Amino acid sequence: MTYARLASPNCGHPGGRTALELHGLAHFPGLSAGAPVYLYGSPGVRMPGWFRAHDWKRPIRYSATGLFSKDLGLTPRSFGDFAVDISSPERAVLEYLDGYPDDGSFEEARELVEGLTTLRPETLQSLLEKCTSVKVKRMFLYLADKANHPWRAQLKEGRMKLGSGKRSLVSEGKFDAHYQITVPAELAESKA
Repeated sequence: MTYARLASPNCGHPGGRTALELHGLAHFPGLSAGAPVYLYGSPGVRMPGWFRAHDWKRPIRYSATGLFSKDLGLTPRSFGDFAVDISSPERAVLEYLDGYPDDGSFEEARELVEGLTTLRPETLQSLLEKCTSVKVKRMFLYLADKANHPWRAQLKEGRMKLGSGKRSLVSEGKFDAHYQITVPAELAESKA
């Protein structure tokens, strides 16, 4: 079957938590009535007025982020007779972490990464190398280490730009010297 492919650069693509839910990978499903839909677009691109004015029956959270280049890590998803580009699971988890702490807790992020047992290391590697957020890369790698998934061993950390200097992900916590981040004390003390 041939699908009509919808492309709307001004409305963004489903990503983050919404894309994980569409892939069946969200730890806390939220596609129920009233849960926000997360859309991601390019820096400087605003949603058109008609889109913002429409009553979608659900809150729309739009983020014009430069986390990745426009098409990196997007995959078509079919809905009946049409397809929409959405974030792959690998891109979606990084978009989700970019929203921390405003759109989720550290505990939820940990549980989400723990559940992502089938991520593709080649796709992750490419995304992590191109990701512009040091916070996202360090947080993801830390959580991936804690989850101890087989795909983590295939990631080449030396090819990723992890920046310099310390980052505090929580106000009171424990410092992780390897990733130079402060994380919740109870997670830091747990075995990987």
